[in-house]
Amino acid sequence: MKRLILLLLFVLSFLHAQELKPYNQIKVSAAVTDLKYKNNKLYVATSMGKIDIFDTNSFTLLNNITIPKVKDFMGDVLPSKIYSLDIRQDKVIFASQGEKGSRHLYLYDKKLEIIVNDKDNFYISKVRFVDNNTVVFALLSSVVYLYDIKLKKILWQVQVSQSKFSDFEINKDKSRLIVADESGDLKELDVKTGRIINKYKGQNLDNVYQVAFENGVIATAGQDRKTVVYQQNKNESYFKSASFIVYSVGLSPLASKAAFTHDEDNNILIFDIQTKEDLHVLRAHKSIPTDIEFKNETELFTSDSNNIVYYWKLTE
Repeated sequence: MKRLILLLLFVLSFLHAQELKPYNQIKVSAAVTDLKYKNNKLYVATSMGKIDIFDTNSFTLLNNITIPKVKDFMGDVLPSKIYSLDIRQDKVIFASQGEKGSRHLYLYDKKLEIIVNDKDNFYISKVRFVDNNTVVFALLSSVVYLYDIKLKKILWQVQVSQSKFSDFEINKDKSRLIVADESGDLKELDVKTGRIINKYKGQNLDNVYQVAFENGVIATAGQDRKTVVYQQNKNESYFKSASFIVYSVGLSPLASKAAFTHDEDNNILIFDIQTKEDLHVLRAHKSIPTDIEFKNETELFTSDSNNIVYYWKLTE
């Protein structure tokens, strides 16, 4: 009876949310692998070795970055899949497929430069800028590095977990890093030293696929069908249930709203962080959404494994 009541409340809450269709959509050159918004530009990484850059006012293509092809295990020459990118001013840092499964780390600043070569055997999964000369990146083995891209020097490295790496995110002032892995626990690192200063655990009991981190709020995408919200530096947390595995999560810049993949119909649910009220259901995706990138508190971009980015406006 208790489970039936909880299910009924879950359905009623979901039905109360306002259903929305995309305000616009952007066709990309290939399947989308990552998104990043900065200063009215949307940077879209693809599986075919290209980053498309769009003006988010006119939705027109401004430019693209194309990287060299690579040889796979069979010796075939193929486009280099891009796994993760980040933007600082007009600089673009990104990790891409190298030879024999290893990864390149590229910097684009008017010209393309290899920062970490695939021959170094760094299996880089994600990268973020810290400042103009420093980035933090994580390997699939859950080793996290702070790296000076100008000197090409490792400043620190930390084995954060023995579990397989899932995701990390850095806060706006680049002082803290939240790392997620298959265990479901989160580790908070001091970016300057690499020291683990906090752990968030006991809510997600299985793999956390993604983590979002904005304005002192942390949100997760969990295999256990829930997104957990933690308040940084506070002993407070709660979770929102889903009817399917949660593969992706996003937070608005002020962390007033969170969005997460919600059901097996590929819908995205947006809720209010403070009141926990379900606000909007985003319906458009034909496959599981993999990236949720807020532009501001009322606009966002989403993508899946296809070559379309959806743009949404949230009505009050």
